[in-house]
Amino acid sequence: MPDALGHQNIGFEYLNGAAGTATTVACTLNSLANNAQQSSAAVFCFYGWETGMGGIEYSVMVKVKTGAAVSGTPLVNVYIAASNDGGTTWSDGVANIGTDHSVTLTSPLNVRALGQINCPSPASVYIGGPWSVAQIFGGQPPTAFCLIIENKTGGALDSTNGGTITHQPATLVTF
Repeated sequence: MPDALGHQNIGFEYLNGAAGTATTVACTLNSLANNAQQSSAAVFCFYGWETGMGGIEYSVMVKVKTGAAVSGTPLVNVYIAASNDGGTTWSDGVANIGTDHSVTLTSPLNVRALGQINCPSPASVYIGGPWSVAQIFGGQPPTAFCLIIENKTGGALDSTNGGTITHQPATLVTF
């Protein structure tokens, strides 16, 4: 629960209630085939430690629209890959991570699971999140991150509005 100043306690840091503007991240999800994986473009994290502003936390949400058919236990897996060198080297190390491009992750995974979106009905919109980027990385976001979307709905995502990814920054205030 937020305190009187609008700060939310997330452990040893507070998330300042004043968040930045939600921004769409490039990730082509239209017609994403069943069992296919798509990386988003990279999000580069801002750090304000040297200015006394604290770090930046990112909240991410994923919206998907199922296609005309779903089967089995239809869901969308959301993974997060990180870079500690500004986007040159990525966790998992596979080609095209950090760009809006199809990918094939290694098995077992070397990226972190961020969440799942249950998608029980065809031609329907489902939203997952918000998920905390800092929380998944032990309290501080990496220098860059991207999301990998894996379609497990049993059919392709919608051909004209398969989905979107948004991120919203907020200041982390340490004590």
